Amino acid sequence: SAEAGGKSKAALMEFASIYPNCGFMGLPLLEAVFGSEGVIYGTMYIIVFNLLVFTHGVMVLSGERFSIKSLCRVLLSPAILAVGASFIMFALKISLPNPLSGAVKHMAALNTPLPMVIIGVRIAHSNLKRLFSDKLILPPVLIRNLIIPLCTLGVLLLLGLRGAMLGICVIIAAMPVAGNTVVFAEKYDRDAQYASGVLTLSTLSSILTVPVIATLSMMI
Repeated sequence: SAEAGGKSKAALMEFASIYPNCGFMGLPLLEAVFGSEGVIYGTMYIIVFNLLVFTHGVMVLSGERFSIKSLCRVLLSPAILAVGASFIMFALKISLPNPLSGAVKHMAALNTPLPMVIIGVRIAHSNLKRLFSDKLILPPVLIRNLIIPLCTLGVLLLLGLRGAMLGICVIIAAMPVAGNTVVFAEKYDRDAQYASGVLTLSTLSSILTVPVIATLSMMI
């Protein structure tokens, strides 16, 4: 129905506006600009990102209302448990034995290509001309690509942050819409074609918006 479609797009607009592509695009860019320092701080950002996207993000797209039961179920999901385990291992400097370490590395290598395949297939089967004619595609792209990074820059400047830390925070906030938007749209039976249009337009727009915002943050 039209009402259901409107609610689906509203949830996707909220999710797309909030969550950036901090892993697939953010980490490589931070490494290129700031080296290992950028990767370290970017990884900490991704830990918080995963905690939020698999709690708040899942609730937004699944339509669940907040409850202790739903929160516990999400917090006990494999993604959140993996974040907790990795943080404990990092803090205690625990290393996996070689066979397990190799297996984890091979699985980690699939982290980027598998979502990209899903996103690419969805985009390839979408009518992009029709998608981009949808006026509801533009608002989350403007929020994600321009409004949030510029607000982040302004707030951090008021807090007195300068130098590399300012650049790292602003650049990762300037990343386009997260690839999870399409993946989660498929999983929770939302409007995946609309999600593909938002993701595509945001990613293409980031070719212009990210360099401008990054340069602005590093000139101050």
